[in-house]
Amino acid sequence: MPESGPGLEALDYQEYEALKAYIKFDGDLDAANAELSRDPTNTPAHRARALELFRHHSRYRG
Repeated sequence: MPESGPGLEALDYQEYEALKAYIKFDGDLDAANAELSRDPTNTPAHRARALELFRHHSRYRG
């Protein structure tokens, strides 16, 4: 499995969890952030990085 290259982005665990939540909640950022806020290790910086990538996903509604 490739670790780097065109179109691939490296995410840490918390960024990946945030991205999964945005997809799980079908782009409902408020619901995803409510779930993510239950985990004190998932910071606004993690969510911002995930949102940056999620903006390119088909479920993004922004």
